[in-house]
Amino acid sequence: MGYFWKVEPVAVNISRSKYADALLTRRMHFRGTNINCNDIKNSIDSAIEKKPINLFSDIVDKCGDDILKLIKEKLNPAKFEKLIQLYFKQCGANDVYKPSKSDNDEGDCDVEALFEPIKTVIHVQAKFYDKVAGKWAIEQINDFIEFINNNPEDDGYIHIGWVISTCDDFSDKAKELAAQNNRLLINGETFAEMLIRSGIHTIDKNL
Repeated sequence: MGYFWKVEPVAVNISRSKYADALLTRRMHFRGTNINCNDIKNSIDSAIEKKPINLFSDIVDKCGDDILKLIKEKLNPAKFEKLIQLYFKQCGANDVYKPSKSDNDEGDCDVEALFEPIKTVIHVQAKFYDKVAGKWAIEQINDFIEFINNNPEDDGYIHIGWVISTCDDFSDKAKELAAQNNRLLINGETFAEMLIRSGIHTIDKNL
């Protein structure tokens, strides 16, 4: 033809299935000499940037916001607590319940999930909030677990404190207090992703 364009491989020995989407895969089957790929530039750029195709992650990213929006629109604080209980049941908890206030009058806890084989109880303070949540929930779960740990009768279980909220984020003071006391903070976006990963079908006919 009188001319050529020398190229260097960007990468070798990579999985086509993980890096090439449907458009690029079909074009790679072309058997001719010359081909125009301008119309699939985005597919090629994505493959060059080495972003593996992960359908599950794409589904989580697309659906998480919609799930959180529905939770805020359809539920109330009591039903949000029940949704958290369903999450732990799907994760294999041996027992999930709302603790009695008379058993521990210090602090507050809305959901307890017992994992018997590993002798662990997760204590959750649930907050049906918008925007940014403060440190009050961490203080409540701290006081609740401190009362248990100070009980002279050692039950042999590990007691873990979580705060699950529909909020967008937690305040800096809340994050600092949680880090100091080894408490896990879960905002609305993260909880929506957790629901998808655990199997959202468990919600059917349970709320």
